[in-house]
Amino acid sequence: MRKARKSKATSKPGKVDSLIVLQPRDPWWIYAYWELTPAAVARGRARMGPEQESAAWILRVYEEETSRSFDIPLAPGAGDWTIQVQPDRTWVVEIGLRGESGRFAALARSNPARTPPDRPSDRVDEDWGLIESMPEGWPGPSSGERPA
Repeated sequence: MRKARKSKATSKPGKVDSLIVLQPRDPWWIYAYWELTPAAVARGRARMGPEQESAAWILRVYEEETSRSFDIPLAPGAGDWTIQVQPDRTWVVEIGLRGESGRFAALARSNPARTPPDRPSDRVDEDWGLIESMPEGWPGPSSGERPA
């Protein structure tokens, strides 16, 4: 795994360039979908320099707590991906191009998404309210009658 670094793949204020959205699905899976403009792809290829022809599409997945990452190779034209991860952690994804030298040109960075824990909550709610009496006209708990 690699150390996370901040991406410079941001668009100008008020202008939507490219977008990647990350959502937790359950404790072990997150879902990413994206849209990349042709201009953003061209800028990314230009940043790759001589490696632009051999560069591969990559989803780089960062675990924020440890600053580690792993890469997922993508087919050109893919628009979404489901990613297996660890529970109870915060994740960020970048989509970009990676050259044979390992150089990475990020085209877009997602929002952070936290996966839920894989166990029941330790929180115990002791303040359960009790109904002392039913409002007038309401049926009893098991009478099956409908209010008039």
